[in-house]
Amino acid sequence: MTLTDLPDGSELDWLRDKFSRELFGAGYRAEVGLAIAGLKQVCKKDLEDGFRDAMGNPPGRSSIGGEFDLLLGLGLLVPVATADGSRKKYVAPVEGSAYWDLCRELRDRAASGSTP
Repeated sequence: MTLTDLPDGSELDWLRDKFSRELFGAGYRAEVGLAIAGLKQVCKKDLEDGFRDAMGNPPGRSSIGGEFDLLLGLGLLVPVATADGSRKKYVAPVEGSAYWDLCRELRDRAASGSTP
């Protein structure tokens, strides 16, 4: 799964309006969660770059980075060791989290077009 697999068009609008803003109270929280939930590991810079590449009008780096930092601070992301000696700090979604399960379910609903 890559960031280019993010839902687009009306599905993305539905996610942003109903979940990011109404449920989570932030403009891009659902989109960031859906992107991370589909990845085994990610670093903040790659996430920010992925949004820029995947969306025609992406949110700013501070919006994406702020959501990333919040998820990390809440313990929903955990650091992972990198074998390649990269200076990037990679994280992974916490296994067995209901939050990530919800993000995957929302992603599947949006991808299948089963949005209201």
